[in-house]
Amino acid sequence: MLEYRIQTTKTYLPTKQEYDLMNQNTPVRLLQSDTLRILFDWLREYTAFSGCGYQESVSLCEWILDEMAALYPKRENLQRQIRRFRQRLSDLLAFLPRLQRHMRDMARQFHAEESAFALLYAQKAWDYHSEEYRFMEKKLYRIFGERLPEARETLTEMIRHTYRASSPDENVNGRLRVFMNARRGVPSWQLPLYQMFLVTIQSYNL
Repeated sequence: MLEYRIQTTKTYLPTKQEYDLMNQNTPVRLLQSDTLRILFDWLREYTAFSGCGYQESVSLCEWILDEMAALYPKRENLQRQIRRFRQRLSDLLAFLPRLQRHMRDMARQFHAEESAFALLYAQKAWDYHSEEYRFMEKKLYRIFGERLPEARETLTEMIRHTYRASSPDENVNGRLRVFMNARRGVPSWQLPLYQMFLVTIQSYNL
């Protein structure tokens, strides 16, 4: 728009100065917006089934929120949403202790050590080609032996049936709401993350 005004306006000097100033700020703003998107993607990853345990997920999310807050210290709307998200963080991650209990129970059914499925879950946090993944794979094979594929499929089913809402009723309501009212189909446990997403997108445009 500024380039067009420079080309079509006779007295373009003030516009040219505004254009030059914006060009100077563009690299910084692009870096900020790219960083914010990366942080938000990490936040979304670590509030899901990332392979990290509860305490580790809390620590990582707290660090991400600190980085987001420091990136735009004067954006009060973003700061307010970060504070709200931080207050709801324990609720958003409440599914992890439940999953950990299920994994301990399943380890007993496989006659394996209590941390066997926790190790299998932690492997999800690493790239398939990484040394850490291969090290865990060898250790898991020593634990499960030929039943490792069965254990991995069991974990997948366990994750699939682990609800992420704060209660079973809330989880069911969140699923039914998608079919009952498309405009209000966001489960309650997703609302803080969705609010953060909207504020993030808004920050790109400012």
